[in-house]
Amino acid sequence: MRLRNTLILFVILLALAAYVFLVEVPKSKQPSPEQGGAAPLWEVPQDQVVRLEAAKSDGQALVLERAEDQTWWIRAPFVYEADGSRVGGVVSDLSSLRSTRALSGTLNLSDYGLAAPTLTVTLTLASGEHHTLRVGDQNPTGTYRYAIADDRPEVHLVYAWSINTLEQMIAEPPRKPTPTPTPTVTPTPSATPIVSATPTPAP
Repeated sequence: MRLRNTLILFVILLALAAYVFLVEVPKSKQPSPEQGGAAPLWEVPQDQVVRLEAAKSDGQALVLERAEDQTWWIRAPFVYEADGSRVGGVVSDLSSLRSTRALSGTLNLSDYGLAAPTLTVTLTLASGEHHTLRVGDQNPTGTYRYAIADDRPEVHLVYAWSINTLEQMIAEPPRKPTPTPTPTVTPTPSATPIVSATPTPAP
């Protein structure tokens, strides 16, 4: 009887040890999410951004510069005046990016598509300061993208739509629309009045 109880106790202890080894230890090695709502990813004043460089891992790239007269220009892949409204919207989105979650701890960047980022964005300010965003995969729901800001160690989740808009702009650079010429209205000629013949008096 005593031997049986000892064996039962041994099996229970063995099961507990297996649980700790297989479940609790791996949990302690996983990255820990930082709690809290969406927080600013970085401090980038929108009105100070004078250059935007975006390069994808497939070789596509886009370079935009703001001239002294505040107009935006495409500098690569060709030179052309840019659609200021579209560029301003993207610059606003990037400068105000928010992190909905930050992962820290022991991270394998390849798990997030960040060992070789799919997109690298660099914002240059008027002061010469640079801010770089490296973007990786989407999360399982497709709502967010994994990103690293300014070589900080954390992996952040940022809203995917802001990044997707920029990627669409890389594929189709934002040329300034060519104004449609206003058609010239040709006046309709007025009708020539008909002159009635004056009857000749009889002799």
